[in-house]
Amino acid sequence: MPPVVLTTSDAEAQAQPTAPAPTAAAPTHPAMSGMERRHERRAARRAGREERRSGREERREARRTAREERREARRGGSSLYMKAGETTKQK
Repeated sequence: MPPVVLTTSDAEAQAQPTAPAPTAAAPTHPAMSGMERRHERRAARRAGREERRSGREERREARRTAREERREARRGGSSLYMKAGETTKQK
């Protein structure tokens, strides 16, 4: 629309705000020394390492128990597991 047709309230609504430009954002935490940064980095690495290790151990334990259960089922001769002449794949 041309500006002459706009009413005063419309012109105000379409006007760009003339707020002052934002200054550089203040840091969320004060500047750290090199030693503090190093300790923080090391702590984060250690935490990530522990998380990966615990996940690995959980998966390993799950594999072991599943293996043992399959072994038991084979030895026990369970009628539910691996009947003679049948495949384990779904049809």
